[in-house]
Amino acid sequence: MAERAVPAVSVIVNVYNEEPAHLIEAIESVRAQTVPVREIIVVEDGAKRNYEAVYARFPELRIVRQSNQGLAAARNTGLQAASGDYIAFLDGDDRMAPRSLAINLARLTRDENAVMSYGAYRIIESDGRERSEVHLRPLGEDQYVGMLEGNCIGMHATVLYRRAALLAVGGFDAGFRACEDYELYLRMARHGRILHGPEVIADYRYHGANMSGDRVMMLKTSLRVLDAQDPYVLGHPERVAARERGRAEWRAYYARVQLYALLDALTSFRQIGRALRGSLRIFSMAPGITIREAWMEILRRLRAHFPVRPVNLGDLRQREPISRNFGYERGNPVDRATMPTRCSSAAAGSRRAKCCMSIRRRRESPM
Repeated sequence: MAERAVPAVSVIVNVYNEEPAHLIEAIESVRAQTVPVREIIVVEDGAKRNYEAVYARFPELRIVRQSNQGLAAARNTGLQAASGDYIAFLDGDDRMAPRSLAINLARLTRDENAVMSYGAYRIIESDGRERSEVHLRPLGEDQYVGMLEGNCIGMHATVLYRRAALLAVGGFDAGFRACEDYELYLRMARHGRILHGPEVIADYRYHGANMSGDRVMMLKTSLRVLDAQDPYVLGHPERVAARERGRAEWRAYYARVQLYALLDALTSFRQIGRALRGSLRIFSMAPGITIREAWMEILRRLRAHFPVRPVNLGDLRQREPISRNFGYERGNPVDRATMPTRCSSAAAGSRRAKCCMSIRRRRESPM
């Protein structure tokens, strides 16, 4: 019986200005995969650093160099150079989990009509410490509609493409200097089925030089990607509604992230001017949403500083009346006529007491 052929996987690592130590981690994470990797292709897109010392550690690498043309063009260069049946892309400062390719491969080999597969990921600090986990966001039954509502994938390194499908849709659109992955996902969702699973299969490294840190540019480009969907959205009410929800979601997301950046700048006294300028530009693009997000953040912080403590309601919690006999079993009830009499008596007693005290003071005072 003939052995089943092992799927050929190519991993393309894009390099521009990454820290050499981060690039080493990225390459080692590919070499540590639990399934064979046919080739690791490093595409230098007008790299600002010399990485020869890094490459010397990994003689199996294929290095492709080009002038700076942007991330989409660099990925297309790697795609054209690749020979594997499946393609994965990894930025030079991120990492793959050891079973990343194995998990996605298992899904794709079970479904020949699927065009790509993705999973969940972690956000890590520059030094590799875990910051948070981003759980899987499923696409739903109509995957194109789900992608119109937002980028359900989030991190590109969690994706494994079927190479034939990626070439069939034309690869990445180099007209987008950012959000080129989101634009491609929308085309892939129209082309075939997208698979996913809850496993955490990649690490996104967060640092000050991330492209996503330019929130104004990212918001503008995200909205431009959705605007480009007109030929496939107009005339379909469900898709039109989904795109409007997506526009609102992108505005809310970047307004919220920019608000956090402004608060961090104000508390740390660093880059306050830049944060203010970015906040004003985001506000000009989404004023109502920005105000709403700011108000919600104020409420959240107030709740954190002034937590609502539980109130002991005592007998007020019971649904049955305290007395069914108008209080007679606790003693005779006090009627309305009694209260004024008692109050008058108490007042008179108080006046007599004050008068006695005044006479006593006069007698005791020296002449």
